[in-house]
Amino acid sequence: MTAQSHKRDLDFWRGPFRAIHTNIRKIDATLDVERYVGWAVDAGANVVMCGGGGIVCFYPTALPYQRVSEFLPPGRDLLGEIVERAHARGLRVLARMDVSKHYRSLYEAHPDWFAHDRTGEPLRVGDGQLYVTCPNGSYRQRCTFEIMGEILDRYPVDGFFFNAFPFQGCECPACRQRFEAEMGRPYPAAGSRDDAAWRAIATFRSGVISELATRVRDFLHARDPHLMTSVDFHLTTDRPAHQRESGFDNLALSDIVDVITVEAHVTLNRPYPQWPYWAGEQCRLARTFRENQPITILLSYFDIQGSRRSGQPPGQVAYDIMQIAANGGQPWVALSGTPEGVGGQDDRRALPALQETYRFLAKHEAYHRDLESAAQVAVIYSRPSFEWLGHQVKQPPERQWVHAYRGCYAALVEDHVPFDVLYHEHIGPHERWTAERLAERYRVLVLPDVFCLSDQDAATLDAYVALGGFLLCTGETGLGDRLGAPRAGAALQSLGVAPVRSRNVRGAYLRVRDAAASGLPRFEDVGVLALNGPFVYTAAAGTLCFIPPVLNNTPEFAFWRPEDETDVPGLIRSRYGNGSAVWLPWLVGESYWLLRHAPYGYLIGDLVRNLLGDLPIETDAPPSVQITLHRQRTDAGGHRFVLHLINGTGRESRALEQVIPLGAIRLRVAAPGVRSARSLVLEKDLECHVAGDGTALAFTLPRLDAYDVVVLE
Repeated sequence: MTAQSHKRDLDFWRGPFRAIHTNIRKIDATLDVERYVGWAVDAGANVVMCGGGGIVCFYPTALPYQRVSEFLPPGRDLLGEIVERAHARGLRVLARMDVSKHYRSLYEAHPDWFAHDRTGEPLRVGDGQLYVTCPNGSYRQRCTFEIMGEILDRYPVDGFFFNAFPFQGCECPACRQRFEAEMGRPYPAAGSRDDAAWRAIATFRSGVISELATRVRDFLHARDPHLMTSVDFHLTTDRPAHQRESGFDNLALSDIVDVITVEAHVTLNRPYPQWPYWAGEQCRLARTFRENQPITILLSYFDIQGSRRSGQPPGQVAYDIMQIAANGGQPWVALSGTPEGVGGQDDRRALPALQETYRFLAKHEAYHRDLESAAQVAVIYSRPSFEWLGHQVKQPPERQWVHAYRGCYAALVEDHVPFDVLYHEHIGPHERWTAERLAERYRVLVLPDVFCLSDQDAATLDAYVALGGFLLCTGETGLGDRLGAPRAGAALQSLGVAPVRSRNVRGAYLRVRDAAASGLPRFEDVGVLALNGPFVYTAAAGTLCFIPPVLNNTPEFAFWRPEDETDVPGLIRSRYGNGSAVWLPWLVGESYWLLRHAPYGYLIGDLVRNLLGDLPIETDAPPSVQITLHRQRTDAGGHRFVLHLINGTGRESRALEQVIPLGAIRLRVAAPGVRSARSLVLEKDLECHVAGDGTALAFTLPRLDAYDVVVLE
């Protein structure tokens, strides 16, 4: 078989695809390929992945450092069989590469190919069986390309995916020498964790990984410009130190690879509360990186507790797959071993949900192609703030920023406000999002405790407001520079007020005064909000006035006198040019995310709705229903709107085991020109009527099970 024997469509990966990422175990080398490929086709997949090279290979390699599975029958070429049978059934095949680890025998022959800690000890994983390779070593820098070349000489694969592509903590002599040569400074002393030193290490490692990814892409595209190239990304994380020190430069990598592939799944070994929106969040962020760049989200069917054999619950699998589709991405589900009936899954409960959801997406593929977000709101994802804020304020970054961001994100999802997520580093006069482009595209920007703002960042955001945009800022936004050093004043002029001081408070409150006049319609019966954490004092006038902490919280002493209340505002509004800014100088997002107390979410939602004016979606759906809205161009030159509803009812802060169906849901969608609504799940037209002088459509969805897609024509 030659690479020319299979005719491949140009850039197949630009269209919708549904991938099965098969992590073939060594013992799966005897699998029934016909049944495996048949299962994937029957499940609605159009892409499969199988082991290519690295830790284990499943073909008769001629390379001396490749380790063939000892379970592979003599003379068998499993990779070749999968490629041949999959192509015969219309499936694309991606080769999975993992050159991040190898065996002791290779380490003993070439120790300089491997990663070492500062003391010279090799880094090992898998109970010490595997040795971590160094990104600067010859195994990664040379052997990687020999392996890919051998595969391409033998098999017409459609692309490559690299697992575990970044650094894994190497501080070997080669890394140290290259660091000093390229960065022009001594390698940091043992135990040093000062910001300047570790920024330099992060910059160096990012450069190494980006250079290696560029070489991989150029090598593959030189062989065939339509081969898909992808490496694993970590766009968002709850472990900022890991991302910073692993060499993930998302800006650079997104411009190098063909497809952004991000891992996102619920596991029980992650910090609580669980983050249920990870799959959708990664799509929202990734699609703003590069115009029309495909996004795939890698979900693990397994990994419920860091285990490779425990399956995700059925409801969670379907929920995450539909989150991906509903936010413009392509699902990519990973299995440990082969599917049911082939090599077998020990936990098979969710396989029907996977198959059913993939089949639905395959049937309605036309409605998931080239979706354009209809959101008028964007949340800023600030990597500088989550990386460096914790060093300055002596708090864990996940408390000081990740929770603040996730609370704002969750509040908008659960208040059914369509929104996008923008990468902080993309904002600026010479970046992807200039002030003019921001003002043209978004009416509201949400800055959740974006502590780290450069002067240039602030100038761009102020210019956006002056052009007529609206800012909603929370916490200590703009009180530090881009590297986290505290400022003497505020970075944003559009806030209209300078901070006097900031301090942590516990047991304080905010008094809600005249909720209706303050534009907070859901606060008529909410007299106070509990306040814990950083609070920024200002000399401005405003609402939600500060009540000092009650120091003795014994029930008999839990009170204050009227004269104890102050006029220090917890909600500040200001006009600036043609726009305005709203500042909540405390961590409302963190309060909502950790406590899930509805008024914190109402506050974020009401303020965004005030700034928006006309709401794109009005509904009586409960907060557990996630709703997204996209425009889609039609073949006739017009457009339609595609509305996704994903039911998370029943999650209760855990992986979603079983969805609770919902009855009739009323919706009113701002979709100018549309006249009809059709449910793709129910396969029926919905009774609807045009509202708002022809600018909106009102209808009722009679029932919502796990999900539905409503097409507005």
